Amino acid sequence: MNLQLHPVARLRAYTGIVLGVLITLLYAIAFVLLHLVWHLTNWLVPHRSLAYRIPPVWLWNLKRVVYEFVMGVKFDIQNEIAGDTRGPKVVEMNHGSFIEMFLAYAVALRFISGDSVIVTKLELLWHPVAAPIIIWPMIFGGRWIGLDRKNASACVMAITRFLDRQGDNPDITIFVLCDGTRPTLKKRTEHHQNTGEIWHRVLRPKRRGPWLLSHALGQASLRAHGVEARRYEIAHGVSTPQVTETDVHRMVGGTYWARLRAILTPLPSTAEAYGEELTTRFREIDEELTKRETN
Repeated sequence: MNLQLHPVARLRAYTGIVLGVLITLLYAIAFVLLHLVWHLTNWLVPHRSLAYRIPPVWLWNLKRVVYEFVMGVKFDIQNEIAGDTRGPKVVEMNHGSFIEMFLAYAVALRFISGDSVIVTKLELLWHPVAAPIIIWPMIFGGRWIGLDRKNASACVMAITRFLDRQGDNPDITIFVLCDGTRPTLKKRTEHHQNTGEIWHRVLRPKRRGPWLLSHALGQASLRAHGVEARRYEIAHGVSTPQVTETDVHRMVGGTYWARLRAILTPLPSTAEAYGEELTTRFREIDEELTKRETN
């Protein structure tokens, strides 16, 4: 019997989720306490709390304990990035399942930058799961930027103000989870019915949201420090993907693949041109993930 269909796979998956929540709560508490101590004593270098090291350690331990040990996930990570990655940057990634996203962030913080800043839409402030264990601690630690995606100028100003507080060499990383690319069976069917296009593991990305974030960081970086934000891409996915929102057990025993690379071309000046570029790149990701799928 396929392990993914066996009750043991479900037990391993749900055990991993519970353990992951507990680990996340532990690191959230540590993040808040370290930042509080830093504020009260100012015993570290200015503008840099030890708390900023918590997110990459937290996510890498999630990878090791929850995914590798409990769920038996194997890893194939292709890092094609060479050279210094310090400075403002945008990391675009396809929006996998909720449980795959943690791995994408873990890989990004490990190989691109460990100094993480959460940049999200304002609505996530009240998300029942993400808000109390991730968003609120990051707000307390000064590592969160909330954006009104309907107001481009407000996005630029919010990021500019953050960059101004980072000193002469900000290492801010904005992660862009490209809207509309999360590929459950229901969403794939709706996408095909609405557009006539056939996508398998990644859906055609929406252009405005990702372009707005990338453009806002670029403009803010130029205003604050006179440098362009660098562009990176993470393509990722598991060989045994979820089909619905709840069948996490399908990941048990699968192989998680991630490819990191620099995007050497400048950001297109319009959302329309950006959408064409993004669609071409994400079609390639869809084909690669489809080829790697094992069931």
